[in-house]
Amino acid sequence: IFSDSGNTVSLFNSLRASNSILNHLLKSSIDILLKESFQLCVLHIPGNQNHIADALSRQNFQCALLFDPDISFQKFTPPQDAL
Repeated sequence: IFSDSGNTVSLFNSLRASNSILNHLLKSSIDILLKESFQLCVLHIPGNQNHIADALSRQNFQCALLFDPDISFQKFTPPQDAL
């Protein structure tokens, strides 16, 4: 995952959060990764270079498709215990 959020990168690389809500979300995320045998790498990329993430955060899916025509979009429903 490429993120322009230093907090997000730090959260996943240190596996520590500054508050209990983020800790709970982090734990739920790690539980899913372990259960499904996924590997995750979170890397920092400056915001002005992160065109796809910028388009997605603005829900501009057509723009994201211009940067990556093979991108696919799926609805995400967080686990109930993470809410």
